[in-house]
Amino acid sequence: MEKQGSEIVILPESKVFSVISRIVYGFVFLLQLIVYPLLFSFRVKGRQNLKGIRNAVFISNHCHYLDPGFVAASVWPHKVFFTGMEKSYDNRGFSLLIRLLRSFPIPEKNPGKIIRPIGNLLNRRTPHSIHFFPEGEMFSGTQTLRELKHGAFSVSHFFNIPIIPIVEIQIKRKKFPPKIIMYIEKPIYISTFNEHKSKKEKCAAAANYSFSVMENRLNLYR
Repeated sequence: MEKQGSEIVILPESKVFSVISRIVYGFVFLLQLIVYPLLFSFRVKGRQNLKGIRNAVFISNHCHYLDPGFVAASVWPHKVFFTGMEKSYDNRGFSLLIRLLRSFPIPEKNPGKIIRPIGNLLNRRTPHSIHFFPEGEMFSGTQTLRELKHGAFSVSHFFNIPIIPIVEIQIKRKKFPPKIIMYIEKPIYISTFNEHKSKKEKCAAAANYSFSVMENRLNLYR
C-alpha cells in the first residue's frame, strides 16, 4: 500500500463533531465496561504486552458484531481508530454513528488514500493507534481463522510501528452468550524479517507469522 491520489477525510474536523464524538464514545465505552463482564464474563489477557507501546497497528479475528468494543476495552487507555469496509458506510445514519465511535472506511478502489490521514492520526500529540480486521469480513461465532490480508502490515511497514495481534476467544455456554477472552499478543516488528528484501515479501512473511501466532492461541482453547 502506497500513497495514492488525494487523501480522504477520516473524521470531520469540526469542533461540534469532535465534542459529540467524545460524548457518544465515552457513553458507549462506559456502558460496555458494565455490560461486557455481566453478559460475556469478559476478560483480557496479555496487557503487559502493551507496555512501552505508543502507536501500533492492532489486528484481530472478527467473529462478533461487538468486536470493535471488545478491542477498545482490551487496549484501553490506548486510543484506537477502527477501519471498515467502504460498503458498511453506505447508510448515512449508521455511517454517522460508527464515525462518531472512531471508525472510518477504506476506499475499495484506492486503499492507499488512507495513508496520509492515518499518518496525521499517528502524529497527534496524544498517541493514537489503528485497528484492522485483516480477514476482511466478519465470520460470526466461528473460531476458524481465515487468511490475513496484507493491508494492515503495509501500514505497519510504512510507518515503522508494530503489529499487535489480538485474539478473540469465544467459549460457548448453554444458557448465556459465549464467554469472551481477549488475548493481546506480543508486538511484531516487520523490520525484523530481514531475510526478505522487498516490502511485499516482508509484509507477507509478517502476515503468515501473525496468522500462526493467532492460530496457536486459538488452538489452546479448542
